[in-house]
Amino acid sequence: SSGLSTPKAIYIVARKYIINSAPVHFDGNGYTIWVKITNYVFGNNKGEIYNLTVAGSITDRNAVFCNSNYGIISHCINRAEYASGICYINKGTVCFCENYGDITGDVASGICYKNDGIVCNCINHGEMVASCNGAGICILNNKTVLNCVNTGSVNAKVSGCGICCSGNG
Repeated sequence: SSGLSTPKAIYIVARKYIINSAPVHFDGNGYTIWVKITNYVFGNNKGEIYNLTVAGSITDRNAVFCNSNYGIISHCINRAEYASGICYINKGTVCFCENYGDITGDVASGICYKNDGIVCNCINHGEMVASCNGAGICILNNKTVLNCVNTGSVNAKVSGCGICCSGNG
């Protein structure tokens, strides 16, 4: 035995998303999914997604894991380029997630664009570059953001902030 371990990875090339709007219970079991797709991996999440890393590229600059999260996303990592963070709109729970992707667009946020649920214990390490609004964690927060950290830079022409820019939360 050489002592080297084989990385746990799955390579996927798809036109759109891989799973669309299913109430799935998806345990990534520590795997990395390397993707080359135009949209998010899971469409809209109505179940649980956890222990998964996504890397590669998502060409339409959408959120990596899902468009709208109504369920739970936990212990997930985004390493994909040219894509938003974990989800675009969060109406569920996003906890213990990390973003390493550098995001450039009209809006750029490391974890989610709009939070109407709970975001907790998340970290953004990626660089946010926005022609309008940008934030390390979420741009618009209407509910709860707890114990989140931004270590990445935020460069936005209109409004830029480390954690959340605006909202009622």
